[in-house]
Amino acid sequence: MTMSNEDVIRELLNCVNNSDPEGMAKVIAPDITAFITIPGGGVDEVNNRDTFISRMPTAESKDAEGGVRITQVLPIDDEQIMVAVIVEAARKGKTLLNFAAFLLRVRDEKITEWRMVEAQPDYSDEFWKD
Repeated sequence: MTMSNEDVIRELLNCVNNSDPEGMAKVIAPDITAFITIPGGGVDEVNNRDTFISRMPTAESKDAEGGVRITQVLPIDDEQIMVAVIVEAARKGKTLLNFAAFLLRVRDEKITEWRMVEAQPDYSDEFWKD
């Protein structure tokens, strides 16, 4: 069964929420180009699947409760899709409520490009630090 671009991103975030890196790998291209928000609102460029997956804070990897919830999906064209999300998590006596948007390119049911912005990059970084 063929997955739509929206199905692909929903599958990825479901795998993130369930701490399933093997499932994440199934929908991420090996040579993904990703721009991941860092403190101060800048971005890090990542150019492969394994590094990208290692940068995704999953509940299991960070000993946290919560997850990512999609609030809006906007198809841009046949390959691009924009997704707005809410990130809610709790760990080590702290809570996180953050908002983010992802602009993704999907080809052949794999995410090949990922660009993100988030509302609170500094607090998010502080929250996820060990």
